[in-house]
Amino acid sequence: LRDPGKALVSAANALEFLSLDEHRAVTPLARLVLERAEDLPAKVAALRTLAADPNAADLFARFMRDKNEFKEVRQISAIGLQKLNETLFQKVAQQVAVDDGDFDDIRATAWNGLARSPIAKQLLTNPAVRASAQAVGEKLASNAFTALLGRIKPGSES
Repeated sequence: LRDPGKALVSAANALEFLSLDEHRAVTPLARLVLERAEDLPAKVAALRTLAADPNAADLFARFMRDKNEFKEVRQISAIGLQKLNETLFQKVAQQVAVDDGDFDDIRATAWNGLARSPIAKQLLTNPAVRASAQAVGEKLASNAFTALLGRIKPGSES
């Protein structure tokens, strides 16, 4: 992993194999792969490995925000960040959810993560934000997402 030119297997496979050994310190290697890799499978494997690292929350937040990153990497980052640091997730998800310039499926991921939080209810009290969120559901043709928004009633305790 430190010298990809000498690798016998892909970075993704190497991380998967190393993560099976609970005595192996794979976290620093996963960070290295995540920073260097340009391919989706390696980044996904690195993020999955780092999902158990409580010190990786800022890294997950950075990848969740990065509009130039693979969508799957951003979605995995959102899920990992919510697991590692709910407060930071809510802050980043709020930014992503209301960003009309972001990808609709990424915004939907952010809204989904915020669905049971007071932040979602606060955001949706703004008619422009609610309309923007509803437009995401319509663009994605997602009845589930539209229903999710319908359940988030501003000022309610749902």
